Amino acid sequence: MTNWKSRAFTASIISGLRVTDRAALEQALEREGVEVLYGGPVRWPHSWAWYINDPTGHEIEVVLWDDDTVQFPVKEE
Repeated sequence: MTNWKSRAFTASIISGLRVTDRAALEQALEREGVEVLYGGPVRWPHSWAWYINDPTGHEIEVVLWDDDTVQFPVKEE
C-alpha cells in the first residue's frame, strides 16, 4: 500500500473506473495478471485507488470510495 502523502504522482491518467467490490477487483487483477503500479493500492483521504496500464500503456485509475460515496476534501479557510 502507498499513502498519497508519501509519493509524488506524475501520472497522465486518461481514464478512470469506479468499483464497489474490493475483493472482486483484486481477484480479477490477480487472475488476469495485471500489474498494479506504485507498489500496490494507494490510500487517498476518502478512497483507495489502483493504477494499472491498458494494453497500449495508458494509465488507468480504478477507484473504490469509502462507504461507496464520492467525496472530496473540504478546503478549510
